[in-house]
Amino acid sequence: MVRIADTVSVARVLVVSFVVAGLFGAVPSASADKILFKRLSRATGEQAWVMRSDGSGAHRVLNGSLARRVPNIETAPIDLSLDGRRLAWGDNNDNLWTETFTRRNRRLVSRNGVASPRWSPSAKQIAGTRGVKPPASWQGDQSGQFAQIFVLRADGSRRRRLSTPVSMFSPDWSPDGRRIVALGTGRQLPETCTGTPPFYLDRECTFPPVHRSLWVVEVASGAAREIVGFDDGSNFGRPVWSPDGQTIAIDRYLRTDTEEKGQLWTVNPDGGGLRQLTQLAGGAASPSWSPSGRRIAISTRMPHEYSNIATIRADGSGLRILTHSRANLKPDWSR
Repeated sequence: MVRIADTVSVARVLVVSFVVAGLFGAVPSASADKILFKRLSRATGEQAWVMRSDGSGAHRVLNGSLARRVPNIETAPIDLSLDGRRLAWGDNNDNLWTETFTRRNRRLVSRNGVASPRWSPSAKQIAGTRGVKPPASWQGDQSGQFAQIFVLRADGSRRRRLSTPVSMFSPDWSPDGRRIVALGTGRQLPETCTGTPPFYLDRECTFPPVHRSLWVVEVASGAAREIVGFDDGSNFGRPVWSPDGQTIAIDRYLRTDTEEKGQLWTVNPDGGGLRQLTQLAGGAASPSWSPSGRRIAISTRMPHEYSNIATIRADGSGLRILTHSRANLKPDWSR
């Protein structure tokens, strides 16, 4: 038989537990569903912030002392692990750093490390890109750096290169950790010129657009293939894999778009099903999937010229603006 006194005691414990949980829920916890983003202002420059997925509880992540000790930390690309517990970034001195979300266990993982670091789903590995000497057969964009994808353990050990015939940027892991999607900058055809000698009098030359594409690389074997490519002058931001592994989202900038106002596109991992997802007046950039895959966080430019963080449904509808001050960009949704 259950005594009334015991029932009352249990009720009191439950009430206290709910109250405590509510108090600690005032700001996003280390493992909560949250969005990391960059905030810009003339007074403070670029800073890393985090908020709940509904836009509440926004606060700065990296404090001033860290910014002073680590060069250019606030402007460096920062990645939040999918479990929301760890940060990784590459500073402007080519050093790779990691730290727990609670601002502890800061670690210099690798000197002369990798750019644009990206945690694996298990948070045991990090992928990024690093400039290397181009192969003799390289006929790509000679003005840019030839970069390749590197994968290393979270402690900086066992770094290895995933070799591809094109220059690679902005990698992202598949949900099972077996593949990486990245941007490829490929061949560039020779310039075409008009006019007759002496050319310096009336010569006009143009370069054809650089071939830009999406590649999928097998992490274990290094096998790589182009899944979709363009010679129409398109440019891209970072590709991101959906949580179910069935779709890749990418912000694409056509020749008719400005750098600030591309749109969101999706494509299947095999290269099929390419389609434009948004037609927003303010554009859509830096997509990041929600844990459920039902919504995507983006940055979009508002009528007053500021960029804000927003979310949309996976079909491109249902725009929700989450920030309403300064300039906010590059959302990264933890899972």
